[in-house]
Amino acid sequence: MSIALADRGKLLLSIAHTERPPFRLRAWDTTSGKEVEGFPEVPATEHLCTVAASPDGTTAATVALNGTVRMWDVAGRKLVRAFAAIESTPAYAVAWSPDGKLLAVTGTDGIAVCDAATGRRVHRVTDLGVHGQTTIAFTPDGGHVLTAGWEGIVRSYARGTWRLDRTLSTPAGRGLASTHLTTAPDGRLLLASHTHEVWVWDVAADRRLLRLVGDGLESVTPAVSADGRRAAAGSETGKVFVWELPPAAAPIPAAVGAAVDLHRIPFASAGWLAVSPDGAEFLAFTSTSGKREAVIFDTATGAETGRCPMPAGELVYAWFVPGSRDLLVSDDLRLGRYDRATGAKRADLFEVPVNATFAPLPAGGSAAAVWLRDGAGGYGRHRVVVRDLTTGAERFRVNPLHPGSILGMAPRFSPDGKLLATTDTTPTASAIRLWDAATGKLVRTIDVAGALCSGNAFSADGKELVADYAAGGGASMVGRWAVATGAPVRAAPVAPPWPYDFSVYLLGGRVLGYRGENVSAVRFVATATGAAFADYRPGGPIRGMTASADGRVMLFATDAGLRVVRVPTPPGP
Repeated sequence: MSIALADRGKLLLSIAHTERPPFRLRAWDTTSGKEVEGFPEVPATEHLCTVAASPDGTTAATVALNGTVRMWDVAGRKLVRAFAAIESTPAYAVAWSPDGKLLAVTGTDGIAVCDAATGRRVHRVTDLGVHGQTTIAFTPDGGHVLTAGWEGIVRSYARGTWRLDRTLSTPAGRGLASTHLTTAPDGRLLLASHTHEVWVWDVAADRRLLRLVGDGLESVTPAVSADGRRAAAGSETGKVFVWELPPAAAPIPAAVGAAVDLHRIPFASAGWLAVSPDGAEFLAFTSTSGKREAVIFDTATGAETGRCPMPAGELVYAWFVPGSRDLLVSDDLRLGRYDRATGAKRADLFEVPVNATFAPLPAGGSAAAVWLRDGAGGYGRHRVVVRDLTTGAERFRVNPLHPGSILGMAPRFSPDGKLLATTDTTPTASAIRLWDAATGKLVRTIDVAGALCSGNAFSADGKELVADYAAGGGASMVGRWAVATGAPVRAAPVAPPWPYDFSVYLLGGRVLGYRGENVSAVRFVATATGAAFADYRPGGPIRGMTASADGRVMLFATDAGLRVVRVPTPPGP
């Protein structure tokens, strides 16, 4: 059901989502609760989806599945005009701008922005993700249009340019089918309802605050009080749930160092990025007219220095080889060494199955550590295989510590390449194991009181290990341990939003950088204190990111091109 208040709150307008005609807009007296004279029926071909009332309450807009928008005079219960907002795709929702001048209609393939006075379409937005969007709303200031749909992402488009400038997402695996969006009157909070739950974001701070649940909670539009302190939503059991909303988040303090754009390079990247171990070069893939190339750039100047033809396989990735002018390239299911000038294969090294990840190669390294998802024991039996970079021969392999643990997908080499750290995770207790990278001998096991999360890293001098883990109650922690003894050095709690994906340790483990629920921003946390001290927003969704082995430089792929960024310096030691 879709509802809207009109005529200064005296009327409740509703559309029942019935399967068969007649389809019509109905009206209810909010004082008596009785149904009053409704609106004329619409043609049987127009399956009504959504109703929205103008800011002054005098006009209602309905949108049908076939993209037809009808404007209704509320007082006279008569049709003012009808027009096709979206011709080629199912339409789902309509929204008024706060000034009453625009209507926005969303469907599977696009957003139509129309002049409310004439019905003329003034803009069309097509960047809606894979599955399209099922709901739409303007922010209270009218400066942005928000959409959401089945893929679990809320998108924000700037009015005027209508370009995507922000995205917010639910935790992995939670789609937002039948989502409804509501903003607090001051625009600070965004609420998105999903079946049986409501998610709340602090928009300005780019952080997901909490998840609201209730017995029988239904996927309907949530409401926010005028002062922004409470939210309410209905349920299929007839109950109305009311929650207290959190206060505004404290701003991130000014950083000692700030994330600085070293270069902004217009480049249509195919998504894969790599930085040389010494940070002097980086590469990005491009694919045009079936031709794949690894384009190599100088980090200091941002200038292109060469192009390496890539194989035509389906799964092609590339890395710089330490101390060499070659590239490591995985062509479908094989890894080889390639001449970066000609693209010729120098050596075929070893098989690389699907769903494998590589440990970053240190400047002094001579081995590759490959994490494999499915081992001999079946799905979930992960393992790490260490191979010689010159011959491809296997040196040793690491299996899970015990049947109940998960071998982490982020093995890491020490700066000198002599040690390899792997992680084993369980919900309550985990372990970091240190291995001799040349012989495969177990050097030390470090116990961790919690579930290891994003990965681990060595400090710049190789004397400490740092890793983040979930402690009791779901809180996120960053711990540091002495490599020589395994003894804990310090542990610090990390304030939300917690690491979500694309996490990487930087500056020798001093900084944890990660892409949070807002996939358009990266947060930087000082591992010594757990405090967030800087954010970086490249302008639009981050499609890929990586960092140099020393963690001083980061590389981002965005819709607008490549961003080469100097990592910010945290406060304190």
